[in-house]
Amino acid sequence: MRTFILGNFIPMDLPYGQVIAACWAIFMIVWFIAAFFTKRTVERSASFGRFIWIAAVVAVLALAGRGGGQLWQRLPQSWDITWTDTATIGLTADAIAVIGLLITLWARFTLGSNWSGTVTFKENHELVTSGPYAFARHPIYTGLLMMLLGTVIISGHAFGFALLALGTLMLWFKALDEERMMIKHFPDAYPPYKKRVRALIPFVL
Repeated sequence: MRTFILGNFIPMDLPYGQVIAACWAIFMIVWFIAAFFTKRTVERSASFGRFIWIAAVVAVLALAGRGGGQLWQRLPQSWDITWTDTATIGLTADAIAVIGLLITLWARFTLGSNWSGTVTFKENHELVTSGPYAFARHPIYTGLLMMLLGTVIISGHAFGFALLALGTLMLWFKALDEERMMIKHFPDAYPPYKKRVRALIPFVL
């Protein structure tokens, strides 16, 4: 039995935690490199979406135990839960995170130079509805939430689920902002696409 103590959000001493950490590392490396190959921005949303992203990054760093893990130390001790180190838990978390990573990569390369980290409209912007976008309007967010879910499962800490809820809410608001932009620039094509394809989970949500 293992109680995941404060500051150990991803247990790196376990092979399962290492797989999930590798997923996040691959994601960040690919996103950093691909960011150099995007179209010129012609319109940017004036929403507060980018500030939500900043807040999210700060939250993730704090919850990962940075800065001495002070945020973790303020949590009630009763929030700690104990997980059994079983292959079932570890492999389930790994599978969810790996599948999530593959979805984000598939969606990112399908989107190509139309991608942006913020809500923007690009020069010669294309409405992409192929690949994973045929199943979900925001597949990158679907993959990210799966990666976060896998991380929460392997962390063994109840507060991780609060982080998952925060991430879901943040991405949902950003998705709504993106869709307002798409409807503005693709008034004939986007509404039928939105009606036909679910936002995050195919055929469900």
